[in-house]
Amino acid sequence: MAVGVAEAQATVTSRTPIGNGRAVYVGKLAFGTEYETGGDTLASVASPMIPLPSVIESMKIPGAGGYDFVFAAGKIKVYGGAAAAKGAGAEAAAKTDLSAITATFELIGAE
Repeated sequence: MAVGVAEAQATVTSRTPIGNGRAVYVGKLAFGTEYETGGDTLASVASPMIPLPSVIESMKIPGAGGYDFVFAAGKIKVYGGAAAAKGAGAEAAAKTDLSAITATFELIGAE
């Protein structure tokens, strides 16, 4: 399935309840062909077996393919790649094709 242009599409592979109406979700992220400055929108695959939670407390995304990732305000910000030549911590350039990148994630959210 194709990923939207400025989208980080999540496939949740497991959900483990941890109490207080919260769970740990684990899965993979696929990215689109044009990164949007300020971050790609986090979206779920169509008809997911396990949907993303409605509320995300925290999300960890280890680096992949020469990029680092930060989740903030419903978006995945991407740092590194060719932008790394501009200096440490540089955000990926607008319209960067990230479609070859797959990253894993772990998040805590509503059950």
